[in-house]
Amino acid sequence: MTTRRALTITMTPDWRAALRQAGKAGQADRDQGETLNFECPGAFFGRLTERRWALVTALQGQGAMAVRELARRAGRDAKRVYEDVRVLTELGLVERDDAGGVLCPFADVRIDMFSIMRMSRHEPAPGLGRKEVPSCPLLVLAFGNVATAIVAR
Repeated sequence: MTTRRALTITMTPDWRAALRQAGKAGQADRDQGETLNFECPGAFFGRLTERRWALVTALQGQGAMAVRELARRAGRDAKRVYEDVRVLTELGLVERDDAGGVLCPFADVRIDMFSIMRMSRHEPAPGLGRKEVPSCPLLVLAFGNVATAIVAR
């Protein structure tokens, strides 16, 4: 029997706090699900574009499929879909199977818009305009039954 995996996407500017929270969740008796945390709004909106999100939803519950088939279903160029699948794989939203197909392993994906909207209201750092958000590299952490990906500055 396979367990239904759940993912929650959050935004916490303090990656150390997110790391501590993931550690506590990993020590819990029950599965807390998995978390993908972005440290800044630019990273969230830069990595999870509308087209990438459409690929995730197209894959949910469908099992593994070839990237070309995913591109056909999405009505997009296969080369661009390959590029988007690479980013989604780095984020952990999409996985590859042994045959090279791609799948979304999560039955449930939740986006904590409260934390994202709260962060987007913060003023930019001095000298940075609203559109000049610094890029944030990705840090993936795993603790027992919890995997956390943190996009950090």
